[in-house]
Amino acid sequence: MIAYLLHFSIILLMMLCLRFSRTIFTGRLQSVKISIKPSTVVVSGLKGPRPRYPRVWKTKRRIGTISKSKKLVDCIKGLSNVKEEVYGALDSFIAWELEFPLITVKKALKTLEDEKEWKRVIQVFADMEELGVRPNNSIVLMVGDVFQKLGMLDKYEKLSKKYPPPTWEYRYIKGKRVRVRVKELNQAHQEGGKGLNGFEEEGANNLLGSDNEDFKDEADEEATSETDELDEEAH
Repeated sequence: MIAYLLHFSIILLMMLCLRFSRTIFTGRLQSVKISIKPSTVVVSGLKGPRPRYPRVWKTKRRIGTISKSKKLVDCIKGLSNVKEEVYGALDSFIAWELEFPLITVKKALKTLEDEKEWKRVIQVFADMEELGVRPNNSIVLMVGDVFQKLGMLDKYEKLSKKYPPPTWEYRYIKGKRVRVRVKELNQAHQEGGKGLNGFEEEGANNLLGSDNEDFKDEADEEATSETDELDEEAH
């Protein structure tokens, strides 16, 4: 009788163990769900399916002067004609810059000029003057053309007196950095596009021979800015 009871209790324990182990096992299977969508899972031969995360290097954020100038143009065009709003937008745009982004503003002014946003060009240039930034020759010529197109000849004359064109310019002739007179260079382009060939002998004698250190520093800055623009457009 005792042996029968022991045998019955052992069978009962085995049945209970099988019952509870089945529920635990099925519960674990239900808790583990693997997505089989091809857009979110990549099947690996070693470790099975794994989630696909967005690639960090495929980003649309860029920090070049071209994208910065485009952002500046979009920001300015969305404002009203109140000059304080334009000044505030430009001030906030350059707030985190170590120095005034002259190349970026120059490209933004060129874009505004191509889109015939004459008033915006004048507003940005006026804000540059309030900040005490000296524009380069290309920006002065651009704003002067805007004044002429709008018939503001008095402002054009004031601009020409305040920022007179330089007497000399540095150009590259046969791989050499040569100093050329701006007046003679403009005459050569107007006569028939002779270019710089007529000034090679004169420019070779003046190669880096300027005694005016201020002009040399200014020309070096303009040459550096032009090189940065070419590198940016190449990329």
